[in-house]
Amino acid sequence: MNNYLKIFSLFFLSLGIFFAIGLFALKIIFQETDSDKLIVLGPDNKSIISKPLDPGGKKISNLDIEILNNKDALIKNEKIRPKPTKPELLPLEVAPIEKKTLKSLDKKSLKDKKSSNEKKSTSKQIKKNIQKSNKSVLLYRVQFGSFRDLNKAKLAKKNIEEKYANLLLETNMEIFSYTNNENLLFHRVWTTLMNKDNGLKLCQKFKKEKIVCILQVNKKN
Repeated sequence: MNNYLKIFSLFFLSLGIFFAIGLFALKIIFQETDSDKLIVLGPDNKSIISKPLDPGGKKISNLDIEILNNKDALIKNEKIRPKPTKPELLPLEVAPIEKKTLKSLDKKSLKDKKSSNEKKSTSKQIKKNIQKSNKSVLLYRVQFGSFRDLNKAKLAKKNIEEKYANLLLETNMEIFSYTNNENLLFHRVWTTLMNKDNGLKLCQKFKKEKIVCILQVNKKN
C-alpha cells in the first residue's frame, strides 16, 4: 500500500513539474512574438523640416535695386504746411435798416425807448461817480474782438455801433492798436472805460444777443 502511494505521489509531482515547465516555455515563446510588434521610440534618421520641391510664389529679380531706384518719392514736391494763423472774429453782418412806420412799433420798441430815457438819466450820474472815484479803483472795457487787419476792426466797430446802438447809450466804441511780445500788430475793438459792474452788465446784454465779448481790465502806466 505504501508503495502505491509513493508511486502516485511521484507521478503527480512529475506531472506538475512538466506542467510548470510547459507554461514557462509558452510564456517565453509568446513574449518573443509580442516583442516584434512593439513600437520602438527613438530619434528620426531624417530631418523633420524639409524644403518643398516647388515653393511657388512670385519671384522678383533685382528687388533691392528697384527699391533704391524709386524715383517717384524724389519727384513728389511735398511742402510743410505753414502754422495756422490765430483765429479772428468775423465782422458782424448788418441787416439793412428798414424805415419803420408808426404801425410797426410794438410794445418791445416802446419799452426800449423808455429804458433808453432812463439810461440817459443815469449815465450822467455814472460818469460823475467815475470822476469822483479814486485813482486806485480799477476801470474796465468791454472788448468785442482783436484783429490783425485794421479795416476789419473798423468794419466790426461800425457794425456794432449801427446794430446795437440801444445798448451803447452809456459808452462809446474805440479801436486800440498795440504790438504784442512777438512784435505783431493787433487792433482791439472795445468800449470806453467803465467800472466793473457796468462792464459786466453790458457784456451780459451783448451775450444775450449772441455776441462774444470779454471784460478787459485797464492797465495803468
